[in-house]
Amino acid sequence: LEDLGLWFFSGFHVLHGISDRAIEGFNRLFSMDGDSRVRYYLKRGVRLAQQGQHKKAASLLEWVVKSAPQHRDALFQLGVCYLKLDFSRQAISLLEQAKDLGEARPQLFSILGMAYIRAGHDHKAVALLTPAAERYGDHFNIHYRLGLAWNNLGEFNRAMEAFQTALKIRPGEAKTYRSM
Repeated sequence: LEDLGLWFFSGFHVLHGISDRAIEGFNRLFSMDGDSRVRYYLKRGVRLAQQGQHKKAASLLEWVVKSAPQHRDALFQLGVCYLKLDFSRQAISLLEQAKDLGEARPQLFSILGMAYIRAGHDHKAVALLTPAAERYGDHFNIHYRLGLAWNNLGEFNRAMEAFQTALKIRPGEAKTYRSM
């Protein structure tokens, strides 16, 4: 029966246009250990997100987070996908978890600040981004998003300061001029 099953499967893949390369990839995926599978799905999820396929990427990254709940990069990447899909609350939760796992990168503060702004939590965005702006003085998006949060709070002088700092980092940035 095994020979018959193998014959049937090989006939099935030929009839349905499944390439030998796809079969090899399928077999390789299921022969991976847990860590290798996590790395594979994380890499694949990031690639899909870069292609703008955030829903598909989120599906893969959700699996990674379930399999490795302390994986900071997976939490970050899934948080970014959720933010792109307008799931701000879920994005905030994941990005906060990633931040709490250790040394956070400036990009994490910037994205988390944006999630707070989109969720209408401008005070939290200011509380997060103000020390981040001091720590990462040359990070454009941190200053830009701090300016957005101050602007939403009606603190226009503080918003202008943040936008001007952002412009010093990237002179000529059009979106900063429009925000002013």
